Amino acid sequence: MKTGAAASWVADSRFARCDLSGLRAVRFECAPGSARLDVRLPEDLLAAVKIAAADRGLPYQRYIRQLLEGALSAQ
Repeated sequence: MKTGAAASWVADSRFARCDLSGLRAVRFECAPGSARLDVRLPEDLLAAVKIAAADRGLPYQRYIRQLLEGALSAQ
């Protein structure tokens, strides 16, 4: 399919009528972590992390990893 044809198909499809403003970017992990880390946290902090992860539909360990990656990339 040529680029113009693809753009035309998208413009004419149902997607053109969808409100996609609520979408958020999702990062897919291709490889599992290769190092292990043991961290002691207060129980209430871990409980809060688990709630925040569940609100985002993520396992809590993956959510912690995303928080660490975000903190490091913000520096």
